[in-house]
Amino acid sequence: MLADNHSPKKTSTWLNAGSVRWLVVCCLIWLGLGYFSSCIMDRQTADAFGHNTAQVVTALIYQNVSANDFAQGFGPELINKLDSRFGPQFLNTYQIRSIELCDSAGKVLYATDKTNIGKYETENLAKISQSWLAAFEEDGLSIHSPVKFADLTGNPGSVEISLASGEWDKLIWNMRLINWAFIAASALLMLAAIYVLISRATVTIETKDEVMEDLNNRLAESNAHLSQTSAGTVSALLAALDAKDRYTARHSSNVASYAVKIGVRMGITPADLELLQTAAILHDIGKIGIPEHILNKRGSLDDREFTLVQKHSELGSQIVEFVYLLKEAADIILFHHERFGGGGYPKGLTGDEIPLPSRILAVADVYDALTTDRPYRSAVPSEKAKQVLMEGRGSQFDPAVVDAFLQVIEDKTAA
Repeated sequence: MLADNHSPKKTSTWLNAGSVRWLVVCCLIWLGLGYFSSCIMDRQTADAFGHNTAQVVTALIYQNVSANDFAQGFGPELINKLDSRFGPQFLNTYQIRSIELCDSAGKVLYATDKTNIGKYETENLAKISQSWLAAFEEDGLSIHSPVKFADLTGNPGSVEISLASGEWDKLIWNMRLINWAFIAASALLMLAAIYVLISRATVTIETKDEVMEDLNNRLAESNAHLSQTSAGTVSALLAALDAKDRYTARHSSNVASYAVKIGVRMGITPADLELLQTAAILHDIGKIGIPEHILNKRGSLDDREFTLVQKHSELGSQIVEFVYLLKEAADIILFHHERFGGGGYPKGLTGDEIPLPSRILAVADVYDALTTDRPYRSAVPSEKAKQVLMEGRGSQFDPAVVDAFLQVIEDKTAA
């Protein structure tokens, strides 16, 4: 009998005991990463809200209290003055349950709950030297911040603020949902990739070219799914924003359209255009953290409210930075309120120090804000909005971006 020159193909199922063990390990690792990232996001979000609230409270303290007051004690006149500053309306606006001011010995000099005045909070002694401290409570957030004066080397006291559950708590839950949705989608992609690798490794492959072609096709599909996951994350963020402020969501869509047209006019690469569009859509996402009554206020904002609104670019940058596929847009969002000639926020950058995409957003943002109805004023005509851009050319806006945008408007009008 002649021997068969063709050896049989070796095949095996991909779902063997070893494969199952690897899948279980990978799933556990992914769950651990999800829990760890969720904890970090909780902490960062709470810190952002706590820090903003502490800045508002300490600003009022510095306006009304001196270093000598901490050394000599608070008299009835000063306590009444602080009561007028930290009244029920102020506490409700910032969702604050209580405020306490302590001296360096831990003695409570002022408290919104008058029964605590004169008591010694020994736990505050260790906190006075801290630059910043925030801790979760059972139903809220506790914030501790030292009180510092420029002419003193030490801290004469500290302030303790207790926040009730509210906007910050809702944002944490929204971010948790987004985080776990992203983790779940990533885990599914990982399982799909493992399936591809194991199945192709356990089945006889006829040629290397076929293997490479198959893997390349699957990799392209995985990249497409990953892009869909990124788009889903953007949609989730926009849905959360739209639920709170429908104007801001519509405004972001308009700004994205203007920004992309400016980018095309200025010759930005397709990859950078995609990043610009994402940043434009999410440039006001930080307003999730601003109380609705401030966003929708029909009258002028007071100094405290305006300071809080200015924080939306920093908060938005922090939110976007948590999402891996969107983190490149964080700096664009952070700096879109900087002024070309200086004096903007949050860093006071000038000229080319400001990223070009941020300079583009600044022009598109202002134009759409002017030409659409707002809670506190009606829209202005396009010609008036263009005049505002021209007046701010070189001081507030990048001249090249203004020129490109005006050309975009002219081309649209001509068409």
